[in-house]
Amino acid sequence: MGRVSLYLQKSDGTRETVHIYSNQTVLDLSSQQIESIDLSGLASNYNIREILLSNNDLSTLDIGALKYCSSLEKLDLSGNQLKAINLDPLKYIGSLRILRLNRNQLKVLDLRALQNCHNLRELIISSNKIRQLDLAPLYEHGELQLLDLGNNSLTDIELEPLLTCHSLRDVSLGENKFHSVDISRFLIHELDTEFTGIRKRALEVIDRKMFQERDIQFDVRWDRSDLQRPSIHQDFRQAIKKFAIFNPEYSEYYKSSQFPKDNRILHASALILRSYGLGYFIGYEGDIVNYLNNLPSSLSAEQIRRELQLFLLEEVGTQIDNNGLTVLFDIEEMANDCGDCVFLVEKIIQRRKEEIEETVLLHNGKTINVRPLYFTAYGHHILKKLDRDQRRTMRLSEFKTIRYAFRELDIHIRTTTNPSQAQFLVKVSNQMATALDSLMKLRDSS
Repeated sequence: MGRVSLYLQKSDGTRETVHIYSNQTVLDLSSQQIESIDLSGLASNYNIREILLSNNDLSTLDIGALKYCSSLEKLDLSGNQLKAINLDPLKYIGSLRILRLNRNQLKVLDLRALQNCHNLRELIISSNKIRQLDLAPLYEHGELQLLDLGNNSLTDIELEPLLTCHSLRDVSLGENKFHSVDISRFLIHELDTEFTGIRKRALEVIDRKMFQERDIQFDVRWDRSDLQRPSIHQDFRQAIKKFAIFNPEYSEYYKSSQFPKDNRILHASALILRSYGLGYFIGYEGDIVNYLNNLPSSLSAEQIRRELQLFLLEEVGTQIDNNGLTVLFDIEEMANDCGDCVFLVEKIIQRRKEEIEETVLLHNGKTINVRPLYFTAYGHHILKKLDRDQRRTMRLSEFKTIRYAFRELDIHIRTTTNPSQAQFLVKVSNQMATALDSLMKLRDSS
């Protein structure tokens, strides 16, 4: 039985020789206080499957001889003092399944040598000092199941190459220098990858209902600049198509006794408008989801933006003419962004005065129903400013402050004790009635 010798030195200065037999499949030298080791003897060993050098004192290591270890499946170098390592020899080892480099001092790591390691199942690089890492070499690694990048100094990470890792179940990213990652594309493509140790964010038009088993914190992060990238824009439109499956029907008008929970269509529309840089149209109550889905797939983000802008100029104008809601429209941003919007802005300003003048509030001599003011632009602004926006009724003595605020705007507000004379002509859908506050916050956060 043939054998080869490996020469090593321990941290106390002791030198030793380790003999490896030709039929040996595991080399376990973990926790031996090894400071340096010459692995050149392994060049003639074709049967070795596992090399375990974890928990030693290695600061450098030449693994050049491993390119001849054609049966190698596991290489564990964790828990050492490695500041750098050249992985090039691994590109010859298609059998490699597990690579552990965690708990070292690595600042830079080039994964290109792993391009041909298509049997790789576990890659652990956590607890190093890596600032940048290109995951492109992991493209189409269909066997990869675990990727641990936690506790490094990464400021950002591009996860897109992992979309082709169809067996990937766990990606650990905690304790780096970024606070969240966008996993939208993983949800769009319905992959089961779990991202741990980091706040997850995704495009909110991908509805929770579609991924009930996933613990995702939804938070929109795609914007107009992101959509300049054709691949991202394509995914964005695919997300909209997926959402359309759950497009709810509208109730015709708001009724105070009816509060349907399903106002997702309004939030989806708002997020789409923000992403295309048209957030000033948030408040449109029509269906832009189906409109977008009917546009040609070949249109760029900017072309769609313009088509949507022209569509909404007409549609919002019609909404205003029909006494629709005006409170959410950001007329200042609208005027600054769109020269074509001048006439629409004037129409909205005029309508905002009319919706107050047409309103007659009902009181009983003691309390007054101020809820209708909440759905008018001026009324909503004043109620918010006076911290009364959540009130449905208030004492007449309190209402004097509201009336005085309207007088400052040169607007007279009417009241009555006769229910038949009370009126509120602004048309608000049930969905909008329940979503107004959250849509306002969404608009203001853009």
